[in-house]
Amino acid sequence: MSLQRKRLDWKSIARVKVFSFWEILAFVVFVLFVAYLLFPKGKIEEFFVEDPNYNYPLAKYYVESVLAHSKSPRLVFTLVEKNLSVGEFGRAYDLLNRYAGILNAPGYRDKFFALKLKALLGLYSTARPAEKELYREKVVALLKKLLNSGGVSSLEAVYSTALTIGALDVAESAAYKLALLTGEERWLRKAIDLAWAEGDTSTLKGLLELCLSRCRLSDADLKKFFTVTLQIKDEKLYTEVARRLIDRGVFTYQDLKKLIDVELAKRNYRGALDFCRVFLKRNGSFKVLKECLNLAMWSGNRGVVEELIRENLGRYTSKDALSFFLKVAVAQNLRRLSVELADRLLKQYGGEK
Repeated sequence: MSLQRKRLDWKSIARVKVFSFWEILAFVVFVLFVAYLLFPKGKIEEFFVEDPNYNYPLAKYYVESVLAHSKSPRLVFTLVEKNLSVGEFGRAYDLLNRYAGILNAPGYRDKFFALKLKALLGLYSTARPAEKELYREKVVALLKKLLNSGGVSSLEAVYSTALTIGALDVAESAAYKLALLTGEERWLRKAIDLAWAEGDTSTLKGLLELCLSRCRLSDADLKKFFTVTLQIKDEKLYTEVARRLIDRGVFTYQDLKKLIDVELAKRNYRGALDFCRVFLKRNGSFKVLKECLNLAMWSGNRGVVEELIRENLGRYTSKDALSFFLKVAVAQNLRRLSVELADRLLKQYGGEK
């Protein structure tokens, strides 16, 4: 065969018939008509969603063809949901961004953000290690946006998603907003736990104040709050919680020691003494009385020392108690009280004046 025969016959190619515009249009119309027969009117979404094996490639082609001429939010959502169901998270995410103008609108916004979040989570969960942090940042950014634009169901999704990816600050904000919107204590308690875990002291104080005024608190709740308020060193809060514990009769000497340690660390002897005296009125043990007397001496308040001893002379009359009172009175140079105490001790031992 000669080289001339091997050469392309450009003239023959030029004579090949090119379809006209109307012929191409007729073909497209025919394809759409066939799709119409395959997918009865009004049933395309049902085929997409309910029957995943119903010729998905052709169905997808049909919907994309329709969207080229008619921007229907319902069809976009249908296609996005189908893509999500088969693991095409990137395609679903791109579709949502492409049609954001018609989807991020009243009536569609909640579903738009819900699907976008689902797509991003799919991308995050399937991403390579090098890309995982990038998608996590996108998820967090969307969650923060939803904090200010979503309703209760949206905020609940934000809360659970934020916990899943370890965005505790976002979860805390969502729980707090849910507490305000729903009035449910469980959300307020969750927000407190997260703020404590995050070390968000300023937010934690406000949450605790709110819960102390709104929540039905058990003894265990108050014990927990007492520990928290001591750790953040909020005098107003731990004093309030401690008083409630005292009123319920569940405040212990160990709790008192913890509170005193915090007050002494601030050199607030007067505050420690005042609280010790409140506890003494309810508890009345000699151990607590000795603690109060020591605080009164450290604060240099001789008048309170004498007052405490005289108030409790009728209650504690043993030799050990009187001996302790005498030592304190002598150390504080309370002469008249010292003489009275010495006289009582002499009588206890059977001696004479």
